Parts: sequence; structure tokens; C-alpha cells
Amino acid sequence: AAGEWAAGVPRVVSIELWDEESGTMASAEVGVLVGRCYTCLSLFARTEAFPRCDQVRAWAACLLLKRAGVALVDVGTTAGYFCAMYGFRRTERSEFVALWRAHRRTAPADAHVLREGCRDVRALLE
Repeated sequence: AAGEWAAGVPRVVSIELWDEESGTMASAEVGVLVGRCYTCLSLFARTEAFPRCDQVRAWAACLLLKRAGVALVDVGTTAGYFCAMYGFRRTERSEFVALWRAHRRTAPADAHVLREGCRDVRALLE
């Protein structure tokens, strides 16, 4: 429930993409959520076995965070393709700090599920 997300309290978040047929984790990321600010700490993807699984996981993460009302997402890269593909933009340090301060103490909404079968993510990839 939304009340479980205390404002300003750091929470470790794991976003995982599993292949139901084999029971194998295809892609995942671990991050930290503080208020409405998310920082991706580490990620992996088995793209040889599961082509585009990195994109599916990234889109699922974007949707989940958006539904939770996350206002600031730090993905740890300024690669142009990443910004273009997922709608991120680069910021100057001063803007980043201002956004962090503005949103770190606001509790996120409750958004811990995507649509059944991840239909919302699949629609983005088609």
C-alpha cells in the first residue's frame, strides 16, 4: 500500500524479467528509491539467450517508476541512445540537485504491478 512507502526512506528496488518457460531470469536491475527519486545501481541482461530483454526490462522499469510518480530517474549514463530510446534527458548538476531536493521527501504512489502479461510493455515494443 502507498502508506508503506515512507517519504525520504531509502528502499532497495529489484526489477526483474523472467522467462516463464525456462524459469530463467533474463534481465534485472537493482536500484534505490528515495522519495520520488530513483537511481539505478546495477543491471544485467542475457541478450544472447533472450534478444531485446534489456529493452523490455528498461521499458517495464520506466512504466513502473512512472506509475509510482517517480520524478527523477538517474540511470548512470548520458549515452545519447539511452536518452532517445527512453525519453530521458541530460541535466546539469545544479538542476539534478534541485530536482533531488524537491522530490526526495515525497512518498511514491503504490505502483508495484504492470498489466497482466506485461501487455503495456509489449505494446511499447511493437
